[in-house]
Amino acid sequence: MAEKPLNRAEQDVLAVLCQRHAQQGPVDRAALSVEVRGRGLEFGRALGRLIALGLAEEITRKPFFLFRLFGARAVVLLRPTAAGLAQGQPQAEHAIPPEAPTETPAEKPAETHVQPPAAAAMDQPAADQNAAVEAAPAQPAKAKAKPKPRPRPITAFTEDLGGAPLPLAAPALPASVDPALLAGLRETLSVMGLDLTPAGEALAANRIAKGASAAEALSQVVLFAFGHAVSQDLYRGGPVADLGLRDYAGEVLREVAKLRDAGELPSAAYDRDTQQLWALLNDSPDRAAQVRALLADPVGGAAPPAVLPEELRRSDED
Repeated sequence: MAEKPLNRAEQDVLAVLCQRHAQQGPVDRAALSVEVRGRGLEFGRALGRLIALGLAEEITRKPFFLFRLFGARAVVLLRPTAAGLAQGQPQAEHAIPPEAPTETPAEKPAETHVQPPAAAAMDQPAADQNAAVEAAPAQPAKAKAKPKPRPRPITAFTEDLGGAPLPLAAPALPASVDPALLAGLRETLSVMGLDLTPAGEALAANRIAKGASAAEALSQVVLFAFGHAVSQDLYRGGPVADLGLRDYAGEVLREVAKLRDAGELPSAAYDRDTQQLWALLNDSPDRAAQVRALLADPVGGAAPPAVLPEELRRSDED
């Protein structure tokens, strides 16, 4: 049984697809839908039949995994197949041109309204009445109520007043970041082999609240994660080189460098964090002092912001 030939709407959609594909390559599905519907054509059903007949195909383009941190999602693109190009190219030459912009009518001159004599006479008594009200003496303002005396602050100690002292309030953490950005941060670190912790969420929120970008927050989480790992290793007296931590750090920094090369991470921030990280990993006499200085940060040094892979963590029995 022969396939039913394309109807007019399907021919027009195929023609527009071929035309746009010739200009820019694969076409974003949403953009093509807007253009086709803007011309008064049916899109969904026509495209579905073109795909079913093998005249058009969908391509899913996934972004680089590090850019998922910034909300990038997979994009569905459309392109005509070889059969679609052969059938749609002749029609693309006669494709429906875009609609011409609608001319804006010239503005009409403002009309001058002439007030009737009767209305003018009514407005005059009203104006006289308003003038009389304004001329009347103002009523004296009421005396303001005296403010109530404030209670004197309590300066006695708890022992004198009785009761138990209340614990000091914990320092307020910065506002939480966007959940989608936080999910992207967690996913990106997971690909690198790092597991984000609640302390890492607080560190990222703190840095972003201070004006850092998402990529800078990621770099800070990586730096402090390795800083805590080195601190624990020094506390237990084990040489960090035995764990292969330097090799792993090199792999992670190569992934972070891709954000720098893409323009998402400033070179100055990347160089600063990278130099600090390598200084911690070098077996130098002042390494312990550098670790203490790094972990003196009240947010980054509170707890590990990310957990390294299990094979790079020492157990208590080691």
